[in-house]
Amino acid sequence: MNTNIDRARSYLAKLPVSVTGERGHAAAYRAACVLIQTFYLTQDEAFDLMREWNRFCIPPWSESDLRHKIHDARQATPTACVAAGNIAKGAWEDPDESRVRPPLTTKRWPTFCTLDSDEVGIVAEMRQVSIEAVHLVATARLIGSTMYQGHRCVVMGEGSFAQLMRFDGEELSTRAGRVRKKNLPGAKGSFIGATLLDSSSDILLVEGAFGLIEAVAAVLLADPPKSWTVLAATSASSRFGQSPDLLCRLKGRRISIVADHDEAGFRAASSWLEDLQSVGCHVRVFSDPNTKDLGPLVAEPAKHLSTLRSLFS
Repeated sequence: MNTNIDRARSYLAKLPVSVTGERGHAAAYRAACVLIQTFYLTQDEAFDLMREWNRFCIPPWSESDLRHKIHDARQATPTACVAAGNIAKGAWEDPDESRVRPPLTTKRWPTFCTLDSDEVGIVAEMRQVSIEAVHLVATARLIGSTMYQGHRCVVMGEGSFAQLMRFDGEELSTRAGRVRKKNLPGAKGSFIGATLLDSSSDILLVEGAFGLIEAVAAVLLADPPKSWTVLAATSASSRFGQSPDLLCRLKGRRISIVADHDEAGFRAASSWLEDLQSVGCHVRVFSDPNTKDLGPLVAEPAKHLSTLRSLFS
């Protein structure tokens, strides 16, 4: 059994089929890009799965058209994995990696590696999101892996901020005890995702560094009609007063805030709301008493799709 092909087939079955008059070309292109750029299938492997998926398209594509989509996917930048441009292109758009600023810059930290396909799958399972969402965050170089305290860890970070979790889900040691998530020594930063910002997209702002993955998953699932990007506060104590340049870049935008449904989250959302409105942002704050954060919503999208879509309305 080829586990990677099986995972690709399972994921492809969850993608919308191509329907004429309903962005059918974008749906077929996205399917091809996911197979080629997320699961790293060969052209022949991707073609076999696309033929299976094609049976449900209205109308089905010709075999030559399917091969053309796969060829285009091989030539595309990783941005093509995003459905119809609904996530701001940012760091996904630039094919010249030498021009993309490395997200983690503190030299005394351990070496960070790109996630391999198995690690992408592990993170997707840990966070209960799609492989596509994790792949996009990895492509933007906001997530990687490293060895820390003798354990293989996943790293989430940007600039001078980095936070770790063990791949096996066990706790890491600190001077104060043991924790599931640990900031690396000297980590500084209030928000991550700044490298994804463009000049016009609306923004989904969430709490928690790893919450950035759920935010990307929410955009992919809700499939809003215009471009959105994502931003994550590194903690509930993050304040825009610590990042005045970032606040200036957000001037006048529409922003949806999803903070944790607890006292710290309420205080954080109130502070962010005040600061964002001071620079002319149009802000809405979402809080669901039945869920602590976005996690449960993206883990069961069929159950919560209307709520997810309301974040972008």
